[in-house]
Amino acid sequence: MMLSMLDDLVIQPEDSTPIFQQLENQIIRFIRAGRIKPGQELPSVRAIAAHLAVNPMTVSKTINRLVDYGWLQRRRGRPTCVADHLPDEKQEPMDQSTLAEIQLVVRHCQQLRLSLEEVLDLVAKVWKKEI
Repeated sequence: MMLSMLDDLVIQPEDSTPIFQQLENQIIRFIRAGRIKPGQELPSVRAIAAHLAVNPMTVSKTINRLVDYGWLQRRRGRPTCVADHLPDEKQEPMDQSTLAEIQLVVRHCQQLRLSLEEVLDLVAKVWKKEI
């Protein structure tokens, strides 16, 4: 069910973006991309925290913010889930956090002196889950 989402959540400790913001950005991207759909339940705060090895309060803060922003909803006696009616937010092709992540990867590849062709080949293999 939500195992796939949990497996794909990644925190970059070396990133200057706060952990709660990294998590928030990823959950919003998953919702925008349709990977988690309206009404779909999220893993528990404890499960997310344990998976990412972060403080449960950090995850709780993120979930609370996403509820406040309208991305998630809580119902008495039920797990937190994606809101039935998502915020009417202008969806840009790429948000700033995604662009920052791509720029970081490009810088790392340049530091490793990888050619554009090598990087594109690696990206294609990762995309296809060949590596």
